[in-house]
Amino acid sequence: MSKPESHRAWMVSVIKPLSASSPLLALLIAIFNAYLKSCYFSSVWKEAVVIGISKPRKPPDLPASYRPISLLNSLGKLYERILKSRLSDHHIKKGLTIDLLMNSLDFFPTSHVSKKLSD
Repeated sequence: MSKPESHRAWMVSVIKPLSASSPLLALLIAIFNAYLKSCYFSSVWKEAVVIGISKPRKPPDLPASYRPISLLNSLGKLYERILKSRLSDHHIKKGLTIDLLMNSLDFFPTSHVSKKLSD
């Protein structure tokens, strides 16, 4: 098992079975809340491991025969999901729709994320 696969498997095996009263879950919530209050996003969560998935019936010796897949950190993905949910709730309370928010930020699914983050 490769490093990304083993890390993901470990994260899923640790996070998924956590009960609401788990001390580990309480710690994770405290960390995420502190990150949200300080507007922090770990640089480790911004890194991805890119692997190639071979396309069916394509010669394996050509780079075009592979589809790149980016594997992101599981904690970072969980944090992003929480952040999106909180932003959506906040904007709904303010009467804004997600479409209006995306348009005001000039952020569309086809936009390149790193360009938007660097602007």
